Amino acid sequence: MATWIMVAHRAGARLYRHAPAAPAIELLREYDNPDGRKRDGDFDADRPGRADEGHGGLGRHAMRKKQTPTDHAAETFAKQLASELQQGRTARDFEEVMLVAAPAFLGRLRAAMDDATVAKISSSVAKDFASVGDHELRKRLAELLAAK
Repeated sequence: MATWIMVAHRAGARLYRHAPAAPAIELLREYDNPDGRKRDGDFDADRPGRADEGHGGLGRHAMRKKQTPTDHAAETFAKQLASELQQGRTARDFEEVMLVAAPAFLGRLRAAMDDATVAKISSSVAKDFASVGDHELRKRLAELLAAK
């Protein structure tokens, strides 16, 4: 059966398939998350509002959010990728999954996954391969697969 390899970071991801009998690692899909390239100030609609405390308060201050816009964008993207992995699991498209992601994003991705899909993770690698070209990335993935 096949192994899926999700290579991800907050601005994009690539999903690969490796079957033991196949000579090469196959690219299944690419995902783009343009919001993952933005900074908090680029999310105009999501800027904190201002509150006025009135006469007895401390004056005007920015209302604080528990999550920044960039964190929200990364979390939303992680949920999208987790959903793709869950669909692949339920369709029995893979036996196991390897996660390769930027360290901060790896935690978000794992947190967004359901327990049954988490159980299919054969290994997790905290590396950001965002700038690595496809040919070089396939070579590195082959090395990771051989090492597990």
